[in-house]
Amino acid sequence: MSQSYGSTCTDLWISSTGFISNSGEISNSFFDDTIVNQSTITNLTNTQTGRITGLGVNAISNFSLIVDLTNAGEISSDNSYSIYNATNSSIATLNNSGFITNSNGSGYGIMNFGSIGSLLNSNTISGSGAGMRSDSGDALATFNNQVGGSITGGQYGVELNMGEITNFTNDGSITGGSDGIFISSGTISSLNNSGAITGTARAASCLIESEGIPESDRF
Repeated sequence: MSQSYGSTCTDLWISSTGFISNSGEISNSFFDDTIVNQSTITNLTNTQTGRITGLGVNAISNFSLIVDLTNAGEISSDNSYSIYNATNSSIATLNNSGFITNSNGSGYGIMNFGSIGSLLNSNTISGSGAGMRSDSGDALATFNNQVGGSITGGQYGVELNMGEITNFTNDGSITGGSDGIFISSGTISSLNNSGAITGTARAASCLIESEGIPESDRF
């Protein structure tokens, strides 16, 4: 099944579909999340003119499988999460060249409790709490913040509370009000940085903070 939206639509519950393309506006407020996936979406594309908005709700909540989530437009919410990937759920590829933003006082642009195969960013991911946070025991195989990519958070740019990021490459900027990257109990196996990682409220030695590591040994 394929579904395309070129004007205004409110509240999509997905029980069976293969392809969704949005070039207009999909929005919802105060009841259900704007897009809720409970089945398999082969491709969810938000084009350059597309807007997916949650007012008091998440913009996208995945409870099953999204093979490819591509955003070139705007995905935003003033609820806890703009994109929410639930426990035991999977996003194989998340490719952002647009804007994923969250304006909730402690919210997250991307919140992951499940599995993300690869996360690619070449534009903007932001949240008042963190731009991207992962609380999953599963590994995020590839995290690539490309040239021109900006990941920002009021507290942390990227927050890893458990699990692993296998290959993390930053060619853009990652900025947090406290730390650029905060690792609580997770692991980054390989970090290649040619961009900027900035913690605005800390000394330069704490741009990347990992709990359990003495402060003198932190990056």
